[in-house]
Amino acid sequence: VVHPYDVGIGVRRRHDTDLGLWHVRAKPRSSSEIISIQSITRGAALANDPDTPGDYFVIHTIDADMFLQVKSL
Repeated sequence: VVHPYDVGIGVRRRHDTDLGLWHVRAKPRSSSEIISIQSITRGAALANDPDTPGDYFVIHTIDADMFLQVKSL
C-alpha cells in the first residue's frame, strides 16, 4: 500500500528555502493505492514538521542520489 505525499503546501517559507528544506503533505488515506513492489524505484525518509501538523520534511541527506533528486524539484 502506497500513501501519496504530494498535496500542494502553498508558498515555501523563506527560512526553509534558505536551508534547502523540502516539505510534503499527505493526501487523505482514502487516496492510498496498492501497487506491485517491483514498480517502486525509490522511497524517501520523512520527519514531522513540528510547526505544522500534517506536514513533513524530506530527509534528503541520506545519500547522494536522494540529495540530487530533491535538488532537482
